Amino acid sequence: MEQQERSKMLGTMPMGRLVPKVSVPIMVRMLVQALYNIVDGIFVARYSPNALTAVSLAFPIQLLMIAVATGLGVGINSLISRKLGQKRTEEAREAARCGMLLELCGFVVFLLFGLLGSHSFFHVFTPDPELQQMAGDYLRIVTVFSFGLFLSISFERMMQEKPGHDHYDSGVDGRYPECRRCLYHQPYRRDRFCRYTLCPFAPEHSTVRTEEEV
Repeated sequence: MEQQERSKMLGTMPMGRLVPKVSVPIMVRMLVQALYNIVDGIFVARYSPNALTAVSLAFPIQLLMIAVATGLGVGINSLISRKLGQKRTEEAREAARCGMLLELCGFVVFLLFGLLGSHSFFHVFTPDPELQQMAGDYLRIVTVFSFGLFLSISFERMMQEKPGHDHYDSGVDGRYPECRRCLYHQPYRRDRFCRYTLCPFAPEHSTVRTEEEV
């Protein structure tokens, strides 16, 4: 019943209330990711001003890692969703395997950059050898342990928003059995059951309501 009310909320709640309600959790999640660097800055600022500057210099690389991991995860999620919706289970598994390999490649690229290229990178921004050394040491630690970042984001995206996964259930039967547990199923629309006129996972299926169903 609660899940059904949530689904109904997306189609009936005024936009002014709906946007903050669904966007605030995402904003909090992104804030928590950004807090890693902020908390590091608070602690190292007690050590020396140069240490704080070094952490700040490394922050863009941390943001870039988050962006790459999230971008790869979203791509994996989209491909897996389409393959599962088309009942191509083996292709979905292959997409997941390839996605994990891409995430691993992303980790390796940043790892090599942190181990081999950090000194040259910070040399562009500051001529101070002490700052270069501090920032390089910090970035090496961040990149070496960034495998946790890449794995967590990739697993989260792979298990999120795909049709047929148990974490999502609109609570209302759709035209097709798969509709009920599909993210795009919006049973309270007047013109069609789905956000799309044609099912994105099975394009031959129309989601437009008939006269009897209206």
